[in-house]
Amino acid sequence: MSASNNREGPMEWLSFIIVVTLALYLLIGLVAWVWMLFRPDIETPAAFGTVLAAIIGAFAGVLTPLRMPSGTGREAGEARSGSGGAEPPPRR
Repeated sequence: MSASNNREGPMEWLSFIIVVTLALYLLIGLVAWVWMLFRPDIETPAAFGTVLAAIIGAFAGVLTPLRMPSGTGREAGEARSGSGGAEPPPRR
């Protein structure tokens, strides 16, 4: 076994725990937000939507694959960017 194989198992579990935790935080936050919106005697904090947006952003960041999709290099890059035009000049 190589060192990279030993780290993949814990990394998968860590990613799974992070995804489940963020999903629970998001679910609890959405339920609390809706509950506060429908209760006239409870004032919804102004930053509550910002906190939920941060949780959604973290959730999306964890679920986004780290590796680039397989493609043929330049052709895949042009298809993603949509420009199909000239490349930027090289840095000096």
